[in-house]
Amino acid sequence: MKIVCQIPARYESTRVPRKPLVDICGKPMIWWVYQQVLKVQVISKVYIATDSEIVEQACHNLGLNVIMTKKEHTNCLYRLQEVSQKVPADMYLNVNGDEPLVDPVSIEKVVNESIKIKPDYLFAYRKLIDPAETNDTGNIKVVTNSKNRVLYVSRAPIPCPYKGIDFNYKKFVGIKCLSKKALDLYANTQVADLERIEDMSVLRFLEHEIPVYCTEINSNSLSVDNPRDLERVRHIMEQQLRGN
Repeated sequence: MKIVCQIPARYESTRVPRKPLVDICGKPMIWWVYQQVLKVQVISKVYIATDSEIVEQACHNLGLNVIMTKKEHTNCLYRLQEVSQKVPADMYLNVNGDEPLVDPVSIEKVVNESIKIKPDYLFAYRKLIDPAETNDTGNIKVVTNSKNRVLYVSRAPIPCPYKGIDFNYKKFVGIKCLSKKALDLYANTQVADLERIEDMSVLRFLEHEIPVYCTEINSNSLSVDNPRDLERVRHIMEQQLRGN
């Protein structure tokens, strides 16, 4: 099975200027993500997908595969659908470009699970233990059945505890694998009510009754959403490099 991976790299970030190219231990952030993905041998090809000529040139200088995509894409799924039109594959994987600490083992688990059950859409989740994380609307909470089929996702803490709290919430993680069919459906349908209200792309698939599955990973990867996150990642990576 041919698996193509996209690493989206949007240059014009407001909170972290030049985000894909910010320096981390002597290399741009996007380089570190790319190297982590390369460690997953079941992936056939890896591409940086960007709408920036500056990022494109930086990728060429670093010897990274890069594809130019349209500027009007509002999220990674639209961008991934454009990649699917240019690069034939059986499944398309998205690994966010702002997680230089992403674990190759986690990526491999998502890919292997997708190969095993062949869903149209499968993503990773991890358990939420910290109450502050659980109440953060930036963390998407996932509700599944016993077979890890997704029933709903929300920015609110769901399910709502009634007679006890002896369970862990599940957090959506941005490692996801989709079929060409699913990507084409997303690109050719309009935003419906649930997606508009919650502002989460996965809800478009649920509203169109496309089965979505997930798989648990054990990962504490940090996404670089602001300058404070960037400094934390730099510190962790400096320690890791010293240890190696």
